[in-house]
Amino acid sequence: MVVYGHLSQFFVLGRDLEQFYFNSSSMLSYCTVPEAEVGSNNPVANEDIVAQLVSMGFNHLHCQKAAINTSNAGVEEAMNWLLAHMDDPGI
Repeated sequence: MVVYGHLSQFFVLGRDLEQFYFNSSSMLSYCTVPEAEVGSNNPVANEDIVAQLVSMGFNHLHCQKAAINTSNAGVEEAMNWLLAHMDDPGI
């Protein structure tokens, strides 16, 4: 994961974690931040669960939501969630 930012505003992209900032001379600098030290309030879908559901023909984004909403409990739980919520607006 890569963290881009200026002062206290950061944007997270990718998988390698680097923190970019402007130093006192206004030059763009960066430092590597251990992934364990970067907290995230955003839940992450288990990609194994997502991949198995996608291989069954479900939409990738819907599979991610299903995995997250079932706390990555497993493929069966996520599939049941998908089937129960497939007609929900904004799924």
